[in-house]
Amino acid sequence: MDLNPDLSGIPLPWPAKGDELFGVDGNPHLQATISLRTDLIGHIEGYKRAGDLIFAEFHRSPRLLATGYLVFPGVYLYRHFVELSIKDIIALGNYLENDPSSYPAEHDLDALWSLARGLIERLGPGCTEDDLDAMTRLIAQLNAIDPGNAFRYPMTRDQRPSLSTLPTFNLEQFKSGIEKMSGFFDGARSMLGEYKSTKDSIGW
Repeated sequence: MDLNPDLSGIPLPWPAKGDELFGVDGNPHLQATISLRTDLIGHIEGYKRAGDLIFAEFHRSPRLLATGYLVFPGVYLYRHFVELSIKDIIALGNYLENDPSSYPAEHDLDALWSLARGLIERLGPGCTEDDLDAMTRLIAQLNAIDPGNAFRYPMTRDQRPSLSTLPTFNLEQFKSGIEKMSGFFDGARSMLGEYKSTKDSIGW
């Protein structure tokens, strides 16, 4: 049996001996330069912008929702953006409190946010209790639906549908919530970043 069927006279792209995934040949305008920074900002921005691109496509081509295929990577990208944003706050807060650890390796958003919220409350980067409570509620909702892999895989480890409790949801409402969370993260990181600059300059 030919594994590469000729579909309407057009053969499928097919691997060949000598192919390289990470080569440097090709369009010079599409050369990717990987940053060697060890902070999270590049990954935070990358996952957020990639999610934005997918959700922008839903507005341009609503028919994409007929299959829902892009919903899975779209929501996953935003979930990972949220996770990394929380971890970045933890890393900044730990640095300011002279804690040598960076951030936990776990993926549970509630547990991570509990650490981040405690740091924010102790360091006081200009937000109210209502702000923190609102963020806690949004993060808990996201964690309840996707504790780590719900949008990455169709089945749980015990072979149940990953998203059985979420048959439908409004993407515009979801995106609005993500943007509000993004605004909070930007504000908190900005303030903590200023504290870090002060700490570095005067060595408190």
